[in-house]
Amino acid sequence: MSSLEKTYIKGDIIIKEGGSSDSFYIIREGSVEVIKRKGGREVQLAIYSPGDFFGEVSLLDPEYSMHSATIRALEKTRVTIMNKEDFEKYIGRLTPGVKNLLRKMAIYIRETSQRVNSDQESTDKASPDQSEDQKSTLPEPSSSDDPPKEEPS
Repeated sequence: MSSLEKTYIKGDIIIKEGGSSDSFYIIREGSVEVIKRKGGREVQLAIYSPGDFFGEVSLLDPEYSMHSATIRALEKTRVTIMNKEDFEKYIGRLTPGVKNLLRKMAIYIRETSQRVNSDQESTDKASPDQSEDQKSTLPEPSSSDDPPKEEPS
């Protein structure tokens, strides 16, 4: 089994959202952030550090090879990169039940990500301004200076 080591500097994009890849990455040194574009801004989803890995979903879920997020180096980061063939050999050592579990989890992650993206797009398209008749008519909260009201027993 062969693998490649590569070093990225702060700000380097390792994986681009929407791109495809046939590689699995293991962080050896440094850290990366997982980011997703929402409208015109970036949302940080997670930070990964040594021992963490990424890229597995596109290798485990044969129906979906596009990356759902961007991975960017937060500092000088060294990773081990395993290609799809070597990744398959690596997980080939696992029992069929465990391999099936991993594939199912990757599918669940993809499906959940797609639902979240779809729900977010629907929310983004809705108008942020509500008309007066759409606004809630909840009573105003009482001031904290008001004494508590006693309920009849």
